[in-house]
Amino acid sequence: MINLFYTDVFFLSLLMFVVTILGNGSMENLVIAAVVMVCGIYAFSRYNFIKANHSLQERKSLLIWILLFFTMYMMYGNFFHAGVDPLGGNDAAFVFLLATLDTLMIISPYSNERLFKLLEYAFFITFIFYVVFFIYLLMSMSIQELLMYRLGNQINGVSVVKGDSNTVAMNIMILSIFMYAKLLVENKRIYALFVLLSMVIIIFTGSKMGIFSIIIYSVTFGIFFSTNRLKHSLLILGMIVALFAIIFSNDYLYLLVGHRIEDFLGMFGLVEHTDYSNSTAIRESMNQVGISMWLDSPIFGNGRAAFRGYSGFQTWSHNNYLEILTSFGIFGLIVNYWYAIVLFIKALYMRNSRDLGIMLVFAYGITSFFMDAVAVRYALYMTSIMTVISGVLVNNAENKTVRKYE
Repeated sequence: MINLFYTDVFFLSLLMFVVTILGNGSMENLVIAAVVMVCGIYAFSRYNFIKANHSLQERKSLLIWILLFFTMYMMYGNFFHAGVDPLGGNDAAFVFLLATLDTLMIISPYSNERLFKLLEYAFFITFIFYVVFFIYLLMSMSIQELLMYRLGNQINGVSVVKGDSNTVAMNIMILSIFMYAKLLVENKRIYALFVLLSMVIIIFTGSKMGIFSIIIYSVTFGIFFSTNRLKHSLLILGMIVALFAIIFSNDYLYLLVGHRIEDFLGMFGLVEHTDYSNSTAIRESMNQVGISMWLDSPIFGNGRAAFRGYSGFQTWSHNNYLEILTSFGIFGLIVNYWYAIVLFIKALYMRNSRDLGIMLVFAYGITSFFMDAVAVRYALYMTSIMTVISGVLVNNAENKTVRKYE
């Protein structure tokens, strides 16, 4: 058998970098499609030439979710969608599906010990290139353009990266999840600098979702799974206090992200705050309109991208749950989330196994459910890729447990 471990790392890194960086223009979509096809040919061709600890046939639940989700996605896209459907046609849906299958074929043969190392390398490499891309971007901007610029926003009306500032924050949090796990669970201090770098980038996206995701990661990995909870609790509490102190003591950072954090906490009555930003007011209106739209067609929704097409806001609902309910109804909510909920429950049940993969699935599950409350993620490549990774990690842990007692 051929050892293709590092080749797998390369192709998975390439796939993730392309789908997180490139936008939705015609040329960008062609490049994404080309890379996805090349990765697919590689993953399929090499499958019989490597030592496989696990087979694709073991991933039955994951394959069922992929089949159900993409059947719904394409069915609505062809027969039931808003007047202006920004998610793309059958070609874009096929590339989306193939990228998911590419990931599955690349990682499926590995046991969790080797798989975690593969993912650690691939995510770290993608993270580094993602950061380098933004450094290059910032170096090409003028001082005036940099003033109060949130990473991920358009520059002079032109998109410079896939998604927006919240998407950038989400990608950074996903790409750094293995670094948080290795640092806070296994005390690999070499990752401390890169975790700090990810925090700095999150701050400069101005994303409150990113800030609270940092806290969720830190608490979950550093306290929930820690063998020295008291020490880690004090360290993480100090880190959180320092993070907020830096943001709220600096006028620039307060205007960039601090005010938005106050908005969020004020909505729940956690701080006295009445001067809500325009962003918060708009999101509250979106929620009201979204609930009304869902109630108009609660079972099967109003069609894919219905919120953007019919709500009057001409944009996403900024809430994945509402976006799915308005588009696909209760039917779509079940199709999209049943597998993620099953994985989270299994990870919760196996949380004492000291399997780092299970810890990661648990931490990502909590963070993912929170992210979905403030961002639309169901049609993003990285969301689908993380579902595949979570499914394989849990499935491997289950099979390991079964074989142990056979």
